[in-house]
Amino acid sequence: MELATRPYDAISVETIARRAGVHRATLYRRWSTVEGVVAAALGEAAQDRIPVPDEGSLEADLVALAGALARTLSDPLGLGVMRVMVLGGRGPGPLYALGQQFWRGRVEGMSVIVRRAVDRSELPVRTDARVLLGALAAPICYQALVVGRDPDAGDALLAARATIVAAQAGLFAEHGPAASSEQRERELQNTPEPG
Repeated sequence: MELATRPYDAISVETIARRAGVHRATLYRRWSTVEGVVAAALGEAAQDRIPVPDEGSLEADLVALAGALARTLSDPLGLGVMRVMVLGGRGPGPLYALGQQFWRGRVEGMSVIVRRAVDRSELPVRTDARVLLGALAAPICYQALVVGRDPDAGDALLAARATIVAAQAGLFAEHGPAASSEQRERELQNTPEPG
């Protein structure tokens, strides 16, 4: 895939056609823009790169998930896909729509990790899976996309453990507009000690 060898803004229908060994008219018949071709390719490539772990505990699941993300972002194709998904999320068009669909699907699929942890009493009942997963992914994505360093197993472990401590402290609990500061304080006091 072109994303593994060049930045998104250097990709054209011509470079994609050349790499695929087809005439550019073949691509133009199906997709009118580079964005459309890339969106179609990403839709297939991105969905199954990081499976949902089921290791028996919240810590093991989050370490496995963070490790899979770190490995994905250490791979040129995985990093290229992530860059496009992040850039594509900034405006209307096929990449934006694909990015929204992809992220929504990933959060829905991965939220089973949080549900299992709640069922095992490892997390507060109202833990927001979307916020927890964002907190887990953020430091790993930061290393890859901002610092420019391949994230490693140490980054994954640190992200998982920090996320668990914050989640068990109730920092990722869902709070509607009616939730009072007293209610939030009560929930924080009733949260088990991390360990």
